[in-house]
Parts: sequence; C-alpha cells; structure tokens
Amino acid sequence: IYVHTGAALRHSIGGQQHPLTCQTAPSSSSGALAISSLPSTANLVRPPSASAAVPNPRKTHHRWWPWHRSGKLGERIRLTDATMGASSCSSVRLLLPLLCLLGFCFAASHQKSDSCDGDLQVARLVPFDTDAFHCITLWKDEDFILRYKNTGSSQWSFVLSAPEKRSYVAVGFSGKGGMVGSSAMVGWSSGGKGVAKQYYLQGRSPEAVTPDDGRLTLVRNRTVAVSKSGRLYLAFELSTDRPQPYLIYSVGYEGSLPSSSDYTIQMHRDMGSRSFKFASASPSSAGGESGEEGFPAKRWHGLLSMMGWGVLLPMGMMVARYFRRQDPYWFYGHIAVQGLGFLIGIAAVVLGFRLNGDGLKNIVVHKVIGISILSMACLQVRTQHRIFLEFESH
Repeated sequence: IYVHTGAALRHSIGGQQHPLTCQTAPSSSSGALAISSLPSTANLVRPPSASAAVPNPRKTHHRWWPWHRSGKLGERIRLTDATMGASSCSSVRLLLPLLCLLGFCFAASHQKSDSCDGDLQVARLVPFDTDAFHCITLWKDEDFILRYKNTGSSQWSFVLSAPEKRSYVAVGFSGKGGMVGSSAMVGWSSGGKGVAKQYYLQGRSPEAVTPDDGRLTLVRNRTVAVSKSGRLYLAFELSTDRPQPYLIYSVGYEGSLPSSSDYTIQMHRDMGSRSFKFASASPSSAGGESGEEGFPAKRWHGLLSMMGWGVLLPMGMMVARYFRRQDPYWFYGHIAVQGLGFLIGIAAVVLGFRLNGDGLKNIVVHKVIGISILSMACLQVRTQHRIFLEFESH
C-alpha cells in the first residue's frame, strides 16, 4: 500500500525507479485510494519529465555509501573494517619488537661510547697507572677523548680514545699548530691486534710522512693500542719537560689502514688543531679561543650572529611596518635598530674569520653563507642611506 503525500510517488523495480499512477476513488469510497497496477518492466515507458527528474542511481549510491550497511556493499564495508582492524593489530605487534630493537641498539651504542664522566675501560691493559688523569673532549665531531697527566719528572702520559671504524686515529704535537714539521702518534687495529707508531710529518704527501721517526721521545715499553667495545685506545708516554703548545689530530678513511710492509699512511679524512695549556688543563683553539672555564669564541660568534642577523634586523623591519603612524620617529627608530644589528653582525663576521675549522664539518659552506649575508646586508644599508637622505631633504 502506497500513501500519497503530495510528492512524486515512485517505485523501485530492478534497481530503477518508475512512477506510479494514483487516482482518487469515487465519493462512495471515501478516504480510499485506487492505485493502478504496476506495468511490467518490459512494457514500462518512463515519461521524459520524470526521466529528467530522477537522479542517477549510481551517483546516489556513491553519495550515501558510507552510511549504507545492507546488502553486498555492507558486506564489503564490514570486510574492509575487519581487514583494517587486523592490519592495525599486526602493525602493533610489529611495532613492539621494533621498539625493543631500537632500545637495545641505543643501549649498545651508549655502552660503546666513552666520556670523561666514566672510568677508563682499558685501565688494566694500559702499561702505566691511569688514576687521577685529566680528561677533555678533544674533538667533539669524531668523539675523540683525551686523558693525560704529568706522571713524573719530565714525563707525560696520554690516552686517546676514539670510535673504532677500521681507520687510523692520530694525535700529535706542534709548535705553531701546523702539520708540517710536527710529530704524531698514530694507532689502529688490524685483525684484532692494535698497532701504535710514531710518524714524522715532513710534508703533506703520504711519501713525506715517515713511520718510526719523529721528535717525540717515547718512554720504552709504554706505548700500546687497544681495541675494546667498539673503541680504539691509543696510550703512550713522553719524556719531556712540557709538550709543545698545540695539539693536532686526524682520522683516516674507513678501510684505509697502513700496510704491514712499510706502514705507509694514507691521507687523512679530516683533521684539526688547537692550542693547549697543559698546566691548567684547558684547551683552546689555534685562533685564541679561551679555555673551558671562559666563554668560547665560537659561542661569541654564534651569539653575536644570532643577535645581529636574527633579532635586531627583523626588529627594525617590524618598527617600519607597525609604527608608521608615529611619523617621523618610526623612520629614525628603524634606522637605529637596523644600524645596530648591522654593526653587531659585522663583529660576528670578524670574530668568525679569526676562528679555525677545529674539525667542524661543512666549514666552507658556513663561510660562504656568512659572506653572502654580509654582502646583502651591505646593499640594504646602502639603500637605507639613500632613503634617509631623501627623507631629510623633504
């Protein structure tokens, strides 16, 4: 039974909608409705007006499918939900072992690291007493840890710790911070056996670096290289009143170990140098960086750069943007803040040129970016000077 409510009455046959014919019954049958019989689908002719008014069943079907839970479509949706639930459970099950593995790797890497806060792990393998040694982070990027002590009259003991990466590590002593003309101790591990030798750095080519030669007076039977827990320990003792004031250090390419025939050493992958005050145990860079107790020059360089280029110059632009109503004071404030930022940036650049690389990566790219910023700032100051002259003339 279909009840007419004033809207177009339709019936669905075979997934298609067809109009129904509705007539009012005679007065003798008050309140009754006479509905004509439905025609067969073969003989059914849809009126043009009704055909235009009927929406596309496919479009309607896709429009309401998220809320349709009956029939084959509902079964597909329920199957998809079940599949997604199973995938989520599988993802959780796979995620837990992965987190455990990452935690284990972190713990293992932490155990392999060395720091000045902990004790020397190979103290019993070193041929001299390592109690009460001074400890510094010699090279942060390569995780070089240096322990040293004045162990006797005209006798200094050193232990260098570095990650074991199938490459050699070296630490030397120089009078002016240069490589040429200095001597260095080089250590590596080959086949589970540690090797330590002194090299004389006569030049920059591999042929000019000669093994078992140099100006360091080594104490006999007090030189050893030990590999343990993923780190290489190079220990040696020098017979001298005071080592030379500059430390030089380097690391070789992975897999390029000196040959056992002539012990020729290949070019290093990276190197650095810094001055060192052995009396106070405070390292400083070759460019005059203060010791660990003071504020390092590299931090001053970063602080001044941040204040000049990153704080004051943007503040000057904000003054010009948001204080235009305070005419003409906004312009003078803009010029003052921008000029102060420019001067502080200049001081940061000058200080940066006085610093050496000190083992920092991408130091050339850093300098290129700094010079580019300085050049653009100079162009901005020149433009502001012209605007200032025009402003004063008016």
